[in-house]
Amino acid sequence: MTHLNIREYNIKELILDGKLFTDQERQLFSNETNLFYGIPKDRINGKLGYTSFSGETIPGFTITEWEIMFYEDVRVSEYSNEPVLSFHFMSEGETLYELKNNNVAFATTGTNNLWSLSGGYFGYAVYKKNTYCSSFIIFIHNEFLEELVGRYPELYSDTYKRCKNGESFFLYPYYKNTSLEMKYIVSQIRNANLMGAANQIYKEAKILELLALQLQQHNSEKTNIYLKYCKTKSDIDKIHEAKDMLLMNLNNPPTIRELSRHVGIDEKKLKYGFKEVYNQTVYGCLFDHKMDLARQLLLDTDDSILDVALKCGYDYASHFTTAFKRKFGIAPKAFKKKG
Repeated sequence: MTHLNIREYNIKELILDGKLFTDQERQLFSNETNLFYGIPKDRINGKLGYTSFSGETIPGFTITEWEIMFYEDVRVSEYSNEPVLSFHFMSEGETLYELKNNNVAFATTGTNNLWSLSGGYFGYAVYKKNTYCSSFIIFIHNEFLEELVGRYPELYSDTYKRCKNGESFFLYPYYKNTSLEMKYIVSQIRNANLMGAANQIYKEAKILELLALQLQQHNSEKTNIYLKYCKTKSDIDKIHEAKDMLLMNLNNPPTIRELSRHVGIDEKKLKYGFKEVYNQTVYGCLFDHKMDLARQLLLDTDDSILDVALKCGYDYASHFTTAFKRKFGIAPKAFKKKG
C-alpha cells in the first residue's frame, strides 16, 4: 500500500519551523499511517492546505479516493513499502508526477494511467497552489497480480516482470483521456455497496474490466507500427486528435472533410486509419460515445429523457429513444427505472 510523506517544495523551512502548521498539524502530515488510516474520511485543515482521504481494502485490491488542495506550490515525496501496480484516475485538477528515474507524466482532469511503483521512495507529485485535486486509485496486491499473470500471461507478463523487478514506470508516457466507458465502470465501483453481500465480487469484476480495457488499448498501440495506413507516430497522433475533435460538440459534430482538414491528413487516411487505431468507424465511434454518455446520464442524474437526448446530440427524444433501444435493447425510460 502506498503512503505519502508531505514535504513543501519552495518553503520547506517554514514547515519545519512550524510557521505553516501547528505542531499537531505537522505531526499528522509527517505520520503517513495516520494520514491514511488513523483519520479515514476526515479532512485535515492546516495553514498549508487540506486533504481528505478514504480507502477500502478487499481481497486482491485496495481502493482509495483522495482530495487535496494546497495554499502554496508544494512537492510531495512518495514511497511504497513494496512494489505495487496501481491504476490512477485523475478525477479533477492537475498534478505533475515525477519518478526517481526521471520519468514524468502530467495528469489532468479526466485522464488516467497505470503505474508500477518500486519499494521505497520512488518519486514526487507537484501540486499548484489553490488547485483542487481529486483522484481515484486502485492498488493491485502482489499476490493477485501473480494470479493474473498465471491466468493471462499474454496480457500481463511484461508489466508484471517490470513491476516485480522493482522498476517504477508509467504504462503510458503521458496520461490518457478516460473514456466514458471507463468513467461508467468507476462509477459502478463507487456504488458497488448497493450490491449488498455481492459487492466485493462485483468490484473485482469491474476492476478486471478496467484493466482489460486499458491493456487492450496498450497492446493495440504497440502493434500500430504494423498498420497499413497509420505508419508513423505522427499519423496515430492525428487520429487521436481527430477523435478528440469529433467528440467535442455532439450537437454539431464535424464532417469527415472538416476533421481531415483540421488534423492535416487526407480523408482516406482518416477513415481507414481511424478504423485501424480504434477498430471502429468515425461515426460508429461517435454513436458509441453518445450511447455511453446517455447511459451514464440516465444512471447518475435526474435529467429527463429529453434533457439526456439534447445533451447527447439528439434534437428529438423519439430519435434518441430509437437509437438507445437499438444499442442496448431497452428503451431509455425503462433503463433509467431499472437502474
